[in-house]
Amino acid sequence: MDDPPPPARAGGGVVYAEATDALRAFAEATGIPVAETQAGRGALASDHPSALGAVGATGTPAGNRLARGADLVLGVGTRWSDFTTASQSAFQDPGVRFVNVNVAAFDAAKQAGLAVEADARLGLDALREALTGHAADPAWSARAAAEAAAWDAEVVRLSGADHAPALSASTRRRGSGSSASTPTIARSTRRCRSATATLSSCRAGTTRSPRRPATPSTTST
Repeated sequence: MDDPPPPARAGGGVVYAEATDALRAFAEATGIPVAETQAGRGALASDHPSALGAVGATGTPAGNRLARGADLVLGVGTRWSDFTTASQSAFQDPGVRFVNVNVAAFDAAKQAGLAVEADARLGLDALREALTGHAADPAWSARAAAEAAAWDAEVVRLSGADHAPALSASTRRRGSGSSASTPTIARSTRRCRSATATLSSCRAGTTRSPRRPATPSTTST
């Protein structure tokens, strides 16, 4: 195939229809990369070579980069919400077209797409059979795999980052990683959890002392 294949967008309907196996079989048979909506997360295992992660406003770089240049998009079980389309900014090809598989006619017609009113699992099985002998261009599949691998590496980097509180140079000299710095951090944490702490006082490392109720004055008669 000379043109890049349509990236698939798996929505929550894939999960509700128990069509995850059908989606995996479709992706493996065609080589078409798959991105997911937030409701469709987990429709395709994250370690699958065709998995691009999420798409849209809360999407991954891999999913959004391929969406940006796509001229044909297959949506399965998705309602094409503002999150998924990034308020209509995710798919930037001026001639982009959509094919939507959905049990709801209203959602199948969104994005002015070609509506395929069908159950996600049955629709994916039928499409896989109809596309027998067709596969994604190897260069396109390689690009999708490279984008997905780059995102996986970024996730590993971020999840392994040291998110401990930053210590001043003087604290590090007194013993970085030792218990010497722990009491200061612990006291600061306790102060900011106290009922009398304010946002400004937490930032400044101080707390506001509670006001004592005024003692009524007494006069002798």
